[in-house]
Amino acid sequence: MNSQEVKISRKLAGMIPEEGVCLFNVKIHQQTRLILILLKGLVDIAKKRGIVITLEKPHHYLTYLLGIHGVSQRYITYVDLAASSKKSVNFPLKVGLESSVSGFIRASKVDPKDYGFILVDNLGHSKIFLSEKTMESFVRYLIRVAEQKNICLLIPLDMEKCPTIYEMVKKKARYKISMEEVIKIAD
Repeated sequence: MNSQEVKISRKLAGMIPEEGVCLFNVKIHQQTRLILILLKGLVDIAKKRGIVITLEKPHHYLTYLLGIHGVSQRYITYVDLAASSKKSVNFPLKVGLESSVSGFIRASKVDPKDYGFILVDNLGHSKIFLSEKTMESFVRYLIRVAEQKNICLLIPLDMEKCPTIYEMVKKKARYKISMEEVIKIAD
């Protein structure tokens, strides 16, 4: 992570709201970069606890990238749906041997009320193997959870690749920001 990205992380840490939906318009090839910047700010700088839901690739790739950039993962709980045939989640999640949940967990279940944010990793890539209806249902559920638990839901999405999902989230989003605007934050 370069110094500009660390500066962006610091500013975003203070800008991301405590609750509501935050929609980021970001090209697919920039999503991992944005996620690293967001997690650096929220977890490493602001010390917020978060749930990171991975859909398209196992969470190990993200943990590796965070590790090489020196981002603490102490406050992250991963919900890894990459290997799951049924790409859905139903909170609270039970933690056990067969669980797709990992990270530093304080209890036998994962309940969003114990966290400051939920971040969805690579929702746009999921379009390859998920139907539009499944994606919509998944996102609507997460929006309801964020509203009920009064936490922040962060959704990075490419509006050109997933226009229907983007428009659906945009209607519910309190905050909408493009990757270009994120980069300008450092200036």
